[in-house]
Amino acid sequence: MLASYLCKAQVDEKSKTNIDSKKQEVLCDLLPRVRTSSSLEFYAREISEVEYNSRKKKNIQEFTFFSNSDSIEDFLIKKYPNIFKKVDNGYNLESYQGGNIKIKNNIVDSKAYSKYTFKGKYNKYIFVKVDLYEGGQVIIIDTETNKSISTPGKPYFINDDFVYSYAFDYGTSDIHIFDLRKKESLLLSFENLILEDTYNISNHIRFKVKCLNSMETKYIEILKY
Repeated sequence: MLASYLCKAQVDEKSKTNIDSKKQEVLCDLLPRVRTSSSLEFYAREISEVEYNSRKKKNIQEFTFFSNSDSIEDFLIKKYPNIFKKVDNGYNLESYQGGNIKIKNNIVDSKAYSKYTFKGKYNKYIFVKVDLYEGGQVIIIDTETNKSISTPGKPYFINDDFVYSYAFDYGTSDIHIFDLRKKESLLLSFENLILEDTYNISNHIRFKVKCLNSMETKYIEILKY
């Protein structure tokens, strides 16, 4: 009986160890979910801290930030009348991918809350930050094509054709990559981790991340085929 009990205890302990081991394996899951159908081909891989820091640099982008959103809005309406046509306390902006991106001021204490602010510009692009009841977005407007895209956070331009942004929302970190030439986008979602830092080299995008469950620091590189 004792031998049988010890054997069972060892099996139970072994099973518990295996379960704990599996839990540890998924504490910092770096495998993203692809949330959009796109022809863009990227892949993500984990890299070491040494590799991450080996070519680390600041994203050098000369953003011009607007100090007064209201006055700059009046100026932009006059300068770009084909883009900024006031409709229902906001704008219906033409999307790169067809359709409209609607932004409006609806400052009410409900889930319908919405407020836009003209934040800045970079080259030919105007940035509008939209605060919603839960979360928000940044609208990038191309003043040459009159087209717009919506991204989850601050935009980073890889080159004239590629832009990316990232944001954290309720336990999920999203990375949005957009090809302005092909008008294709890719949205990658990572569960239970925070993207803490980023930079890019050519088409290599690198992130420093922290896993919420284990508090581990990891490093990811996203590359274009």
